[in-house]
Amino acid sequence: MTREEWLHNHSVDDFHRVVVDGHTWFSLSSVEIHVWTCQAGGSPIELDRLDGDEYAVGMLYPTVNLDDINRIFLRGFELIKEDVLWKLVTTNVDQSLLDRMEAWLPPPCALDSTLLTNALALGAWATAYKRYFSWRSKLKSTPYNTTPREYSLRCKTAKRLGHRD
Repeated sequence: MTREEWLHNHSVDDFHRVVVDGHTWFSLSSVEIHVWTCQAGGSPIELDRLDGDEYAVGMLYPTVNLDDINRIFLRGFELIKEDVLWKLVTTNVDQSLLDRMEAWLPPPCALDSTLLTNALALGAWATAYKRYFSWRSKLKSTPYNTTPREYSLRCKTAKRLGHRD
């Protein structure tokens, strides 16, 4: 099956379980997004810590909930803005530049769930096709539609008996 034929089966809404010709090539149970942040001069990030203001978790599948992830990104934008403003004030820049920076607002939402879900769907279908293609390539390279392991065993047996492949 070509990649184009494979993608003909593609459905953005049906990415969590890719079944083609009755075989499951990809199955997804959940997708979580975890984000850890660190304050300037703060302690190192602790990946084992799953709470506090420096940590957020979101879900992309089976449900979509990115509220905490967006909150932590927006907080990061605010920290960047504060740092830039401090550097502008301490370097005596033109007041109009300082005013524009103070008026800047971060985007209302850092992550677009539709964009992420579409990327997840494309990744799922690409992964499934890669698995199919690898299987198909191995199958084509073995004679008489034997599995690669069966073919290898036959070759070893034939060598031991003095026969040619």
